[in-house]
Amino acid sequence: MTFKNPFSKYAFDLAIFSLILFITGMILFKFLLNEYYLPVFLYIFLFFIIMSFSIHSYLLSAIKKNTKKFIRYFMLTTILKFFTYIVFIVIYVLVAKETAVYFLIFFFVLYLLFTIFEIICLLRALKRIKSS
Repeated sequence: MTFKNPFSKYAFDLAIFSLILFITGMILFKFLLNEYYLPVFLYIFLFFIIMSFSIHSYLLSAIKKNTKKFIRYFMLTTILKFFTYIVFIVIYVLVAKETAVYFLIFFFVLYLLFTIFEIICLLRALKRIKSS
């Protein structure tokens, strides 16, 4: 499937990636990690999807405006994203100390997976924009 709009392409890729991740996670929690499942996991997952789409959309618009300032925009969004994640983690740990370890492990795994996905998509977008 080809997309002319990079936002649509990313939204489609994010939806497929998230669906695969969600199904994989549900299978793992259903059959292997049932005792570690927390109902809040769905909200964490949605939080990552929203953050990923928002930041990527902002970065795509920044690339279109001025590719030379992209590094600044990227660093700014990375710092803001990191602080948002820290606030999210601290709030959860303060509210639910007894399940904090499971939460932190799940959060870290999602953080790694979504970060890798975002970087791959950004590199592809940069390559397409530079070639056009």
